[in-house]
Amino acid sequence: MTIDLVVLDHHTARVQDLPASVFLSKTPDEGAFYDLCQDYLLEEYDLVLADQDPDGSMAAALYLLGTGESPRLASMRGDLTAAKLAEYEQQGIKRILALDWYSVYTSDLGAASVTVLNPVISGMPHTVCATQMVYEALFPFAEEESALALAAMGIVSDYGTESALPLFREIARLHPKHFGDLADLVSRGTLDRYTAFDTRLKDLSEMAWAPYILQGDQGAEEMVRVLAQNPGYSVAGFLRGSRNPAVKFLRSQWAEFTALLREERQHFERTARFDAPLIIYQPKSPLKGLVQKFSSILADEHADSVVLVKTPLDGKWKYSLRRRNLELDLGAIVKEMGVGGGIPPAAGCTTDNPEGFEQEFGERVRKEKR
Repeated sequence: MTIDLVVLDHHTARVQDLPASVFLSKTPDEGAFYDLCQDYLLEEYDLVLADQDPDGSMAAALYLLGTGESPRLASMRGDLTAAKLAEYEQQGIKRILALDWYSVYTSDLGAASVTVLNPVISGMPHTVCATQMVYEALFPFAEEESALALAAMGIVSDYGTESALPLFREIARLHPKHFGDLADLVSRGTLDRYTAFDTRLKDLSEMAWAPYILQGDQGAEEMVRVLAQNPGYSVAGFLRGSRNPAVKFLRSQWAEFTALLREERQHFERTARFDAPLIIYQPKSPLKGLVQKFSSILADEHADSVVLVKTPLDGKWKYSLRRRNLELDLGAIVKEMGVGGGIPPAAGCTTDNPEGFEQEFGERVRKEKR
């Protein structure tokens, strides 16, 4: 028996690294691409793997909502090995659907039959995310208001706003009381991945993040199940509250998350060191997800700076680095320093000499800024 793995993912792929046996859809037409997604999504699966972030989670919830299926569900991130696939085979799993799973491009999948549907490979905008793929494919099969709410949460959380402007126009039309500012952005043509967070879409994004931030994989999986089992919610319901169990669950998680976020911001304002263009900060919370989310918020708010989050690790110091507007390759800088690596907008490193690292890193950043 060979496991059949179908992957819906949107990350820029190193196609040349994939085995020749992997089927890649290169459908250039947008409508045909979503029709192909629909064909695969309407097939039956024994297991759904979804990335832990809101894009993966909302894509999974939309899949369950739109198909009425109830396969085994797991939130996951990282490589899927041939050994793990063999373990799934022993459990009787024959078909797997993986949503928002970029590790397909680096995993050793052995003899599995793999199909990858990726809008970037098909020549579509790079901001089309997994949530939008599932929404566009299954919208006719899902309860309209519920599907719209899930799509909004996943898309805005993954910074995919610009590829889904019709969806956000519809939200502004249906809920002018809550989204007057969104309607203004749409009418002026200034709605993008960042200005979306100046509206109450920011609240929806925080709700979608809260369960994973507070409870990890278990929280993300519970959110998907609650959303799939309790349709009848709406965008407005999530913002104002309702008796729907899914709304109650997300709003309670959001309240806890925002309280912790408020504490973290107060700690940041008391303790952060500003050494332009660097912002250096040691978090208070032990929750990894909360720290990651808050550092992302800081990077958005201080788009012309580099945010350094430092935490103790086994007698050394670990740094997570983020930037937005500055044209710097953070990954290359820390790699040249011999302490870490990463990609241009985000990097990580460890050192036993934090003062020396911060000084040298700052000097390199200032030199490259000129």
